[in-house]
Amino acid sequence: MQLMVLDTLCNDLSHLANQQQVNLIFKSEEAVVLCDVDSQWLYRAVQNLISNGIDYANQQVVCILTRDDNSIYIDIDDDGQGIAPDQHQAIFDPFVRLDSERSRESGHFGLGLAITEKIMDWHHGAVSARSDSSLSGARLRLQLPV
Repeated sequence: MQLMVLDTLCNDLSHLANQQQVNLIFKSEEAVVLCDVDSQWLYRAVQNLISNGIDYANQQVVCILTRDDNSIYIDIDDDGQGIAPDQHQAIFDPFVRLDSERSRESGHFGLGLAITEKIMDWHHGAVSARSDSSLSGARLRLQLPV
């Protein structure tokens, strides 16, 4: 993965954000980040998280790239209502939809986060829901080994 993949993805999804009157921002303190991933599958994983963030945000979604000595982190923060801590793991189960408004009839099957979790498993990484969003809503984090 290179930094450009995330920048490109945010640009690709900007039309969806604009349609829903959500401001989508990409932030990184890293000049270049490289790790061994299948870029198409990682694109899909991040796309799932950003799309969900846009759907649940009130006005803003931020994609934040950071790293430490062992891992690369991609955090997707939104300013929506967030996810209850007791639901942080359940949202990754297939066919789980916490919002009753999001039905199969509207094209939502509850598979996006389950697919994202599987993609992260393939990459020896992880995905998690957290309560430490910079925007006071949900934070979904992808963690990839360096």
